[in-house]
Formats: sequence, structure tokens, C-alpha cells
Amino acid sequence: MPPLLVVPHPLPGRPADAVPELPGLSALLHMAGAGEACVDWRAGVQGELGGSALAALSAGQVAARATAVAPGNGVCLATLVHAVAGMNRVHLHDSGVLRLDPADRARLAEAFEAQFGPELRLHEVEGDWLLQAPWAAEADDGDPVPQQGAPLTRALASTPHTRAMRRAGAEIEMWLAGLEWNRQRERRGLPVANLLWCWGGGKVQPETGSPSPFHVRGMPDPWVAGLAKLGGHPLQPLPDEWTVPRDREMLLLPRAAAGEGWLQWEQRWFAPALRDLRDRRIDALRLRLGHQAWLIRRRRWRAIFTRPRPWWQELET
Repeated sequence: MPPLLVVPHPLPGRPADAVPELPGLSALLHMAGAGEACVDWRAGVQGELGGSALAALSAGQVAARATAVAPGNGVCLATLVHAVAGMNRVHLHDSGVLRLDPADRARLAEAFEAQFGPELRLHEVEGDWLLQAPWAAEADDGDPVPQQGAPLTRALASTPHTRAMRRAGAEIEMWLAGLEWNRQRERRGLPVANLLWCWGGGKVQPETGSPSPFHVRGMPDPWVAGLAKLGGHPLQPLPDEWTVPRDREMLLLPRAAAGEGWLQWEQRWFAPALRDLRDRRIDALRLRLGHQAWLIRRRRWRAIFTRPRPWWQELET
């Protein structure tokens, strides 16, 4: 498999000329075949690296591979967030996904264990948590990162496990509201943690090993750590910029802010990758932008005889 370059959340369209041109990305997409789309970008990555069996695992099941949680247990990813109540809705704050330093994570996990253990257990994995609970396999509220700034919507609790999950969630909200740690954050002008967002649930599967090992480079988080374990190689840090990758290697870029972040992607990743394709240092590249993926080869008749369109137009075809 050619190396895989992944931008985890899709680039938006082009509203009011707010997005830079990105000529390197435009040229890469111009050289690609027809794009492929999937509902969940993580599942798409898993399928490209390990086929349908790996694609079928939830984000929590993948993350569990980086822990000692026994097979058969229900788990989900658990992310602290700051939700805001308005007149007619509750929404996630624009910067509502909270990242805690190691000392705060340790204090919070210890307090959680004292309040909710042993029925609920938090397992720290690469700066975030995996939650083990009887109902955790049914947690499916979705990755909170792309939902920042959006209304908070949840499916109705229609099974005993989902009803138990909602009850536990309400208890956790009340517990968070009474924490001195949260009051200290508020006094320092920091957003308080008022919700534990549970998502990517599933039951831990027995370890079977990967039939085709692969390498993972990226910023560590629970899913990335578990994916590297499934690939059979240690998680490697992401380099500061593009270097010629190995076959069957995934490079996961960090989420970028608007404007300057996209220009950094262009300068450090898209333009150098394009040069390596044109200079024959690599023969092909898999590129994934959120839910869409392309196979890019060095020579295609369309790329030879037509001019690249802006990247946002290529995304629409």
C-alpha cells in the first residue's frame, strides 16, 4: 500500500474567500483518480490500513488495544468538554474540548475512581481517557472535536444500557459541578469541565494481530496509540514536515486552525509531497481529507493535458 497522508477533519468549502489557494493540494488532487467517501474518517483509515475487519472496529475498540482492559468489556472514549446553555439550546463551546495537563488528569481520575468505582473506570491513554462501564459499548455521541460550536444533539435512550448511560452521565455532570478543581478553573478564567462526552463505544475484542503490519506517525491520542499497536510497530512522532515515508505508513496531521494552519499544511506537507511524486522519489500516495480519500499517481493523462482547478473545486467532484 502506498503511504497514507491524513488530514483528520475535512477542509471546509470556500466561504467569502477565507481559505488560501493551496496550489500544492490543488495539483495533488488534479493528479488523483476519483475520490472515495466514507461516513467516518477513522473507519476509512482503518480500512485502508487493515481491510474490512479493522474498519469494523469502533474508535474505542481500537483505543482499547493500548490498554490492559480484558476482551468482552464495554469501553468508549471519554472526553471532558465545556458545554454552554443558551435560551433554546445547549451547544459545545467553540473551544469546548478540554485538554488537561498530567497533574490535573491524575487528580481528576483519582476523584472519579473514589466517586464512581469500581463500576465505572477511567483508563488514561496518551493524554485522554478510555471509560470502562457496563453500558459503554453503546456510547455513540460522535467525535466532539468537529462538533465544537454546534448544538448538542443526542439520540433518544431506547435500550436499558442507553438509559443507564444517560443516568450515569447526569450523575457525572452533577459531580463535576461540585468539584473544587472546577471552581479553581473558573476563578482562573478557564472553561469548566461540565460534561464527560462518551463516544466510539464497543466491546473489547481479543487480540489477533494484524495480517499486514503498518507504521503510524502522529500526535498521540487513545485512538492513534491503539492503531499503532494494531499495526505491530511502536507509535512514531510526526516529523515537523514531509519526509519520504515508507510503504504502509500513515502520517496523521494535527488539526489545523483556519488560514495560517492551512498554509502550514501547504508549505510543510502538500507541496513537498507533490515534489517527491514529480521527482519520482515516490510512485503513489494515498491522501485522505476527512471523509474523502484519493489515490494519487505520478502520471495520469488528465494531469498531463489539463490545468489544475482550485482544490475546493476538486473536492466537489
